[in-house]
Amino acid sequence: MKILCAGLRDYQSGKTTLTIALLRLFKELDQKVCGFKPKSGNNLWYHWTQIKNALKEGCLYGKDAKFIHDEMSDQTPINLINPIHRLWMPTLNEMSFGGLPHFILDRITINNRQIVALNSYADCPVDHAYFEPLLFRSEQIKISNRADLQNLTKLYEEADRTAERLLSKKYDILICESYADTGLPWNGISELDYVFTIEPFHLSLYEGERYLQASEVVSTLCIEQKTEEIIEPLKPLKEIKIPPFADNVVNNYIILIKNEFGGIFDNLSFDK
Repeated sequence: MKILCAGLRDYQSGKTTLTIALLRLFKELDQKVCGFKPKSGNNLWYHWTQIKNALKEGCLYGKDAKFIHDEMSDQTPINLINPIHRLWMPTLNEMSFGGLPHFILDRITINNRQIVALNSYADCPVDHAYFEPLLFRSEQIKISNRADLQNLTKLYEEADRTAERLLSKKYDILICESYADTGLPWNGISELDYVFTIEPFHLSLYEGERYLQASEVVSTLCIEQKTEEIIEPLKPLKEIKIPPFADNVVNNYIILIKNEFGGIFDNLSFDK
């Protein structure tokens, strides 16, 4: 089974909370389940503590991937759960470095191969020594123009495809979390069983194949598909309102899913 969690807001839709709740729920049912965060990113200024800790390990990942990884009881590597991560610089301009997006580097992991794509125009203000463990363990690619960036697309696709294949061999259920308000975390995703879309106060469930069919229509109109554009022609299997929980948020989500969506997952029992 493969479930996608997609957000309807650019920031803090609730995707990670929902992902963690689904992971715990399926673990309660003794299912072999794993979270999957194909792409993520964080900001050098706003998330420095998380970045510094990851760099000490010779890797780079965000807090969402860390939350998912911490839910796993085995030794699945975090860079398999999260094969692609981008480190951003704070800036007011979308294109600020030689016509490139304002990122410092991308960490791309393909099985045991770790690649760092460095933005040639980004003058990183942090001491280079922090990055030495990461660079020591990685192949390095210089990104100097939009063509170089476009050439990374094949590496992105290979990284996500490889990670999904390896995780699918090991686990029966994948809970795949998208990023921001993007409808699909990577273009190669397929064979979705269900899709949850979430935003504050609202949670909906869609049939996976119909969601993918709708995304094919949207893909002819834009490169990066927004969740709201994909679901616009679709009727959800079910939609509910989410109250603003003050505490025990994940546990309250689990109860909510059991009560409101349990009957839809007819091949699993929520009564265990």
